[in-house]
Amino acid sequence: MLKHIFFTLATLGSLQALAQATQPFTVKFSAGNTPVTKVELARYTLKNGARRDSGVITNGQAVIHGTVYADRQKGQLLATFSGRQHSYLFYLEPGIINVSYDAASNHFHVVGGKLNKDLEAYNTLFYHFLDTLQAPNKTDANYQFSPLVLENKIHVIAQFVKTHPASAVALDELNEYAVRGKDAATTEQLFKQLAPALRTSATGTELATRIKGMNTLKTGDVAPGFSIPDPDGKNISLAAFKGKYVLVDFWATWCAPCIAEIPNMVKAYDAYKDHNFEIISISLDRPDSKDLWIKKIAEYKMTWPQVSELKWWNGPSALRYHINSVPANFLLDPSGKIIAMNLRGEDLQKKLRTVIPGVEQAFTIDGKIASDTAVTGKVYLAYEDNDDGQRDSAVLVNNTYHFAGTMKDGAIQAAITLEDRSLPNSKGRFKGFSQCYVMPGHTTIAHGPRFSDLHLQGSPVQQDADTFAAQRRMQQGVSEKERTVAFIKAHPASWYSFVLLEQTVIRTYDLTTEQADSLCDILSPGLKQYTRVKTLKALLEGRKVAKVGNMAPAFSQHSLDNKVVKLSDYKGRYVLVDFWASWCHPCRAENPNVTAAYHKYKDKGLNILSISLDASRDRWLEAVKHDKLEWTQVSNLQGFNDEVAVKYGIHAIPRNFLVGPDGRIVAMDLRGDDLDKRLGEIFR
Repeated sequence: MLKHIFFTLATLGSLQALAQATQPFTVKFSAGNTPVTKVELARYTLKNGARRDSGVITNGQAVIHGTVYADRQKGQLLATFSGRQHSYLFYLEPGIINVSYDAASNHFHVVGGKLNKDLEAYNTLFYHFLDTLQAPNKTDANYQFSPLVLENKIHVIAQFVKTHPASAVALDELNEYAVRGKDAATTEQLFKQLAPALRTSATGTELATRIKGMNTLKTGDVAPGFSIPDPDGKNISLAAFKGKYVLVDFWATWCAPCIAEIPNMVKAYDAYKDHNFEIISISLDRPDSKDLWIKKIAEYKMTWPQVSELKWWNGPSALRYHINSVPANFLLDPSGKIIAMNLRGEDLQKKLRTVIPGVEQAFTIDGKIASDTAVTGKVYLAYEDNDDGQRDSAVLVNNTYHFAGTMKDGAIQAAITLEDRSLPNSKGRFKGFSQCYVMPGHTTIAHGPRFSDLHLQGSPVQQDADTFAAQRRMQQGVSEKERTVAFIKAHPASWYSFVLLEQTVIRTYDLTTEQADSLCDILSPGLKQYTRVKTLKALLEGRKVAKVGNMAPAFSQHSLDNKVVKLSDYKGRYVLVDFWASWCHPCRAENPNVTAAYHKYKDKGLNILSISLDASRDRWLEAVKHDKLEWTQVSNLQGFNDEVAVKYGIHAIPRNFLVGPDGRIVAMDLRGDDLDKRLGEIFR
């Protein structure tokens, strides 16, 4: 309750400054026949800060003296009687203010100047509203601050605005509702009914800004701009970061959950700061907290931009973003649109992984083998994202193992092998093997007595793979193609949907290029950001383009002697664009046919340009020499990720394209006798 009440005081901290000299007030409190044991008065202004005074209790009543520092300032009475603390908000006005508590109705009443007279009129409506609500906890002291009450009190405010449009109390109550309320349309409508002088006042201007925040801040909206001073007084503008992913983070040094969240933000910032990502932290600290704010920035190693208006909840940025609690954050895409809100803990990294792919993400695996006896030996890990093709190993300790690494994709398919020499088999040792999908973050694997039987936690992709496998067992009458298409359509955001599509395109060929391209289009925007998904899309485009009759896609590559070779160099001549690799046995078996064709037709106008899909320059060079390939050889040593291979839709080799003098493809996949026959037709 106190948290909410002080928040309400904060919304009143920016009321217009006192035009005349400060004036004294006296608060007299009485609880009737109930003895009062303690009374305090709490109040806050941005200029003077927080203050709490204790009352002098005489004959069961309390008196507190003070000074009014603003034209309109609220105070919070904290009174202890009947063994519990009660609180009441009212206006601090010059002169005597009488506050009383009615035990029969459980209501407070106030008699003072004009503001408190209007407040009493408002409270009469509010108390009647409370009495009409049907709720089991109406006797609870916090009841009037419950969500049910806060969401519906707009109807009470509407009644009061209708009869008191020129009352500052109407403006303040509407402003207080707007802090946590959700009915932006009604709030704006009531605001327009207030007297012009109220709407143009400092609080009115603040409320107008707050209403804009209520109306606009949803996922998909453009984030409100701002320009706020950093600790050195230099203004930092949100507009300066357009073109980047930006996390606009609201926090405060006094907010324990904010402090607890900082390590997660540091982790995210370190991982993505070099990948078009930035954080801007906006502190909701008070004017008297600047030194503490600067100290905490250094203490918690918050190395990204830090700004603050030092106006607590009433800073213009907090109003525009409708901040009613902290921590709060908004993730913006490079165009400035909000794509996610209030990402905490691992959720922040998960979201960043989907929108900023290609960044190596850390993963850990903790595995345990269920066995009545100790399993000894090693566990080996190999995975598809490991460009070096090496295996990691871990020694089993108490039947457990641990791996840590990084990945670039949404998930990796891990192959885990167990070698245990203590368990004999025909070769004198036992081997266990299992495969599973591991995602960034932490994955736990529980192996059954049979090592291949496992259960994962922390890998939704593996759950999707298990679901698909279960469907395959149950749907015996459904073709693999139908099952794959249905799964992808039902799970467009799953990495396993992409795996199925990639396998179908590259290995099984069940889908036409157009069908595969259509499925690729329905994958989620997050998946489409990954390099592998983009490559698959480009591969499908290459399939559609690299056809007989179409212009051959242009390209350039480096030759063995490191010269740049372009397809356009062969304009006006026939050229056989040949894709192969040293490790490809069908390619090597076809090389003698290509060599024979080259010797037979080179003097008649045939040119050959071979593109190797090797990853090793030494093996590529060795194969060229061994097979005596005399024509131009080029490669960027990227395997199937070779940009030219992707442009031509290459997912299997050998493949070739005969390009005519006009640059159009005149034939494809000419091998053996077919190659000699077609070239013979051309070079008669």
